Amino acid sequence: MRLADKQKKDAAGNIRQSSFVLQLISLVLLTACFVTSTLAWVSLNENNQSNQMKMNVDYDKFYVEATYYKFNAKEQVVESSSNLTDIHFNQYDLVFRSRNRYTPIVAAIKMTGEDLPKESGTIGLLISRDASVSGSQEDSNGVLKMAQNFSTIMRVTAFVGESYYSSDSKTLFKKVDSEINYSQARAQTGNVSNSKIFTSVDVIDSNGTMIFREVNCRDIQIDISYTSSDFNDVDGDGIKESLFVYLYITYDEGYDGTNYNGLLGLFQKTSDTLGISATGDISEQSLLFKNDLISIKVSHSHS
Repeated sequence: MRLADKQKKDAAGNIRQSSFVLQLISLVLLTACFVTSTLAWVSLNENNQSNQMKMNVDYDKFYVEATYYKFNAKEQVVESSSNLTDIHFNQYDLVFRSRNRYTPIVAAIKMTGEDLPKESGTIGLLISRDASVSGSQEDSNGVLKMAQNFSTIMRVTAFVGESYYSSDSKTLFKKVDSEINYSQARAQTGNVSNSKIFTSVDVIDSNGTMIFREVNCRDIQIDISYTSSDFNDVDGDGIKESLFVYLYITYDEGYDGTNYNGLLGLFQKTSDTLGISATGDISEQSLLFKNDLISIKVSHSHS
């Protein structure tokens, strides 16, 4: 079982578009790196050994499978696949933010089996990163920066409920990617019960310059409770035996209506991603974000 991972170009007058793009890979996240004079891209490193991402369970009669969904804005369709090599994050536009409405990825994790408590219980999702990969790095001047890792800028939010499910991909995606869920996820900062980030930072503002004193990265543990009313009848035989947990994977924006206070905003403010040259053009650069995730462990317990 695996859990894991388009290019647009736009100009308006002298403004050039700068974007983050992040791709999912088989096992977690797939890699590609694009460089143009007008776009700053984020991608993942396919040579990272932690590409061996695994999903595992602790029970003989507890079965897990996943389907992944992404909105294709160009075609106005929702793409779905059980193979993450076919699913890519849409680009994140750092200038024209309204274009980022459909950047999320939805992972629908289906659980069945005799070992899965049917009345009520708790599903545990442990998303582990490679502890040997540092969450920080120093630039050429010895200044501490956030490392260019998947866990540096992403948020994972979990949902459960019978009403989210649909056999139609577009309907399922839209139910999870509702305006309420989207707004809440992008407004979150730090960790809450069902929405987690991997990275925390200690940062100070020194005369308008953001300075990191510490960057800490850790695994994500999300525990989400369910009841018998959350099960779905997927086979149409009148038996509700499938439980779904939906992972809503988004950039950590921390948007408060004016500012971007999440990890993505901090990375942007403390990097040269939006470096503007004397002519008003964005510097030509490509940011390579490494895949630092190694496993997803799914467990369950009685309430």
